[in-house]
This record gives sequence, structure tokens and C-alpha cells, in this order.
Amino acid sequence: HVFPFLKNEENVIDPDEVIFVHGKAPCMRAYQTQHLLQDNDVKFWGNDIWPGNSPDLNIAEHIGTIIKDEVEKKMLSEPGHSRYLDETTQNAHFRCFEKHGNRH
Repeated sequence: HVFPFLKNEENVIDPDEVIFVHGKAPCMRAYQTQHLLQDNDVKFWGNDIWPGNSPDLNIAEHIGTIIKDEVEKKMLSEPGHSRYLDETTQNAHFRCFEKHGNRH
């Protein structure tokens, strides 16, 4: 289910800019999994890129909190019932990704 999702333009802003990030769980570190991602042309952070198992160095430990906090802040700034609309949530996510997306 992951491969079609990552390649579908309706699910991601730009499929060419998607990098699959995992939390270095044993199943994701397995070389078979790494080869499966490579064989399906999925950009990902493999074993050679990920730092050691320090939670301080693992962005996957923090990125969800960053996104949640920014989306929540944007939603709370919307008046009344409109803060709960799907469109409001989607726009808040897109703004968050645009803000943090191209930091090279």
C-alpha cells in the first residue's frame, strides 16, 4: 500500500520530492526491506544515512510533534466550526510542509 500512495499526486505535494522516513525499526533496517524500497524507486533514508539509535538524533521521534503543533495552532486560529473542516486541516498541513519542506 505504501508504494502507490507515495507515487500518487493526490496524496503528496510532489511525488519526486517524497523521501520515505522510518524510525529504524528492525523490520525497516532489514536489507530485504531496503532492497524492496530501492527496487520500487522509492527515495528513502537507508541504513547508511540514519544516525545511531539515539532518540536525540532521530528526526522521526520529533517530526510528528512539530507537524501536530503547527497544524493545531493554525486550526485554533480559525473561527468557530470552520476550524474542524477537512479543508482547514488539509490547508494547515500544506502550509506546515511548505514552511519546512525545502530546507537543504
